[in-house]
Amino acid sequence: MFDRNALRFMRVMDISSGFLVIATLLFVFVMAFFPFQSEDLFMYLAIAREFFSTGSFPRTDPFLFSIPNYEWQIMHEWASYLFFYGLYKTGGLFLVTGTKALIICLSMALPLFWKNHHPLKLFVWSASVMVVAFAASFRFVERANLFSDLFATLVFAICLAETIKPSKTKYGLPIIFLVWVQLHPGHLLGLFICIIFCLTHISARSLKEYQKFVALTLLSGVVCLVNPDGLHGMLYPITFALNEGKVMQEYYYEWFPSYQGVFLDKIEIHLMLGLVIVYAIFFMGGLVLKYKSWTQDSPGILGNKQGALFAVVVLSLITFMALKGIRFIPTLGYFLITAGCFVVPERRNSSRQGKINLLLIVVVICFILKIMTVGYASMGVKRTFGYGIDPVAQPTKNLEIIEQANFNANMYNSHRFGSYLAWQWQKKRKIFYHGFVTDMNFYTRDYFGISRSKKDFDQLVGKYHLKGFIIERLHTARPLLEIISTHPDWQFVSEDPASLLFIKKDVIRHD
Repeated sequence: MFDRNALRFMRVMDISSGFLVIATLLFVFVMAFFPFQSEDLFMYLAIAREFFSTGSFPRTDPFLFSIPNYEWQIMHEWASYLFFYGLYKTGGLFLVTGTKALIICLSMALPLFWKNHHPLKLFVWSASVMVVAFAASFRFVERANLFSDLFATLVFAICLAETIKPSKTKYGLPIIFLVWVQLHPGHLLGLFICIIFCLTHISARSLKEYQKFVALTLLSGVVCLVNPDGLHGMLYPITFALNEGKVMQEYYYEWFPSYQGVFLDKIEIHLMLGLVIVYAIFFMGGLVLKYKSWTQDSPGILGNKQGALFAVVVLSLITFMALKGIRFIPTLGYFLITAGCFVVPERRNSSRQGKINLLLIVVVICFILKIMTVGYASMGVKRTFGYGIDPVAQPTKNLEIIEQANFNANMYNSHRFGSYLAWQWQKKRKIFYHGFVTDMNFYTRDYFGISRSKKDFDQLVGKYHLKGFIIERLHTARPLLEIISTHPDWQFVSEDPASLLFIKKDVIRHD
């Protein structure tokens, strides 16, 4: 009788555990499945279209009128352009959005591929995923950094697993880096993680498995040279951080530090900070106390001094990156989810934990229904379940007006519209600026300079022969709007949920 009841209990636990995993991943998918709010995807499509049209990637920017023959840096993500273009040509925006959501789900599910799925571990994983999903949702967009988040988390998980028990998964590291360096320039983070592993485990240098890991790390560094730009491509993240990155930290919100005043009232930052504090307590305790009594049956990384030190150093590095740039908040979240699953000790199943997990399933389902019906807000921006182009993100209606009027003169455009205009206009009209321009002198002197004063405005309008402005409806555009809306030479023409359209009065009178 006891054996039969125990077997029935195990089956119930297995079923509830499976439902919890499915419900949690469905929750993440639903949160990530919303109409486009990012501009970069459209430049990916435009560049890939150029590739298939001409047979090569353009070495000079074919979309700008403001910087003729501009030699841009785009080859560090060449495979991402083709990947997203292939999705778009195969299944349109639906497939692009769905694949993005699946990549995010996979990034959060990676730790489930290691260790037993006992109820306590799944509870910690599911609860962490929910917190991270809300905190990181502002970066759930169709961009190449999705691959860096995925591969960096995978490398971290492989290292954590190697700490507990050496395995063959580490042999996949060179392949991961070979693919990674073609998709996004985040590969150096993965290499740093492997180097940190080697340094924190150096006491095992005489062991054969450690020596293999060191060799694989070196090989992974070598394969990063296999990219279109060679050594420059491998080191691109460093050169960008030391040059363009410094300017971006001052002007572009996704490079702003997380502690900047504009973010201090955002619930997303508070959620991530709370999760960091919780895990910091566990990991620092693991280093000081080793949790001997709690982990005596299955030591995991908290019962392993080198493993705990490795995890703490890596998480400290990622936390620092997330503090210095809000764009790294999702990366930190994925790492915390992964580390949490390796922290949880192996414990026997209990009916109490099973009931708690069933309650969590109900909570997750309620959130899923809420998001699918009324949506949610991320960093104050409304999200709705579905696919397509969010009319608040791109100037779809004003572009129709420009097209109907056959207006072909030079126009100033806001940063987040540039890639969309390049994709839509197909070089029939050139654009003033887009996010793939890394000429920081132009960025600060002309793109932002046009809103510094009426004198600068008039000077730059004359320099670039501007006849129109399509300006985003955000507070960051307020200085420019104040100048142009009171300027005697300019006329407000139209608005849509994303933009305001101004045309020079002498052009209107001429037409």
